[in-house]
Amino acid sequence: MRVNEGVKRVYQYIVHTPGIRLPDLSSKLHVSGKTLERWIKRLCEEKKIVFKGAAKIGGYYVIDGDI
Repeated sequence: MRVNEGVKRVYQYIVHTPGIRLPDLSSKLHVSGKTLERWIKRLCEEKKIVFKGAAKIGGYYVIDGDI
């Protein structure tokens, strides 16, 4: 899978499952944690998603108006 395809899959999953956490994303998408961290970082830098909540119980959300 190419990077852009992976980033799009992660973004779409977060759109449909707001508040999802990194371990859950990793198991659902069958992607290693490190790869997923890079894709998540890219989406955060592009201001498409944001992490909300405490480190242990928070999750990722699409930034309002970006859908």
